[in-house]
Amino acid sequence: MASQSAETNNNKQAPGWPMSAIVSLVALLIVSVVFMWVFNQQQMMLKDVQAIAAESQTQQDKMQKQFLKFVQNLQDDRRQQMDFVVKQQHYSALMGQLSEMSMNTERQDGTALEETVHRINQAYFGLEPFLDEEQRTWLAKQLKALANLSAKLADPAQEYEENLLATKTSLRQMIDETHLNLYPALFSPQETEIEAPVAAP
Repeated sequence: MASQSAETNNNKQAPGWPMSAIVSLVALLIVSVVFMWVFNQQQMMLKDVQAIAAESQTQQDKMQKQFLKFVQNLQDDRRQQMDFVVKQQHYSALMGQLSEMSMNTERQDGTALEETVHRINQAYFGLEPFLDEEQRTWLAKQLKALANLSAKLADPAQEYEENLLATKTSLRQMIDETHLNLYPALFSPQETEIEAPVAAP
């Protein structure tokens, strides 16, 4: 009898986990697992959103650069067209005045020749911004040589010189040379090779 009482007391004193504690622990583990899964899913979604946003920004930057390049090309084309028109106007004026110079020289009209030389200088100043230093120097020397030669031929005293025909030929050659050198300098600059001006006799 005494031994049974002792065994009963030992069973009451043995340690153990209450059912409610076990249930709470299991529930906590389940909640933790669910929380970690939800957290990982949110992190993955956040990374996907960030990747999509970065790709979208890259596409926007690319499109913006393409648009800016397109606008720049339009501006460059418009500037080139405007430059071409201005160059063409001054070039036509210069070559027309050189032809006028030749006719005034033939007529020995000194007054008209002076006016023509003035208009030639105006056309030169219009072309000057489109030429580099070497081309400007060459053209200025060429036009000065033409003016001096024309003034010499316009003098009636030249009619009695033996080299009159050769001098007139030199004038026409210099005008042709101006055309052959100036046109590519203005409209085909990559192919330009300026030659030294022909010395007036």
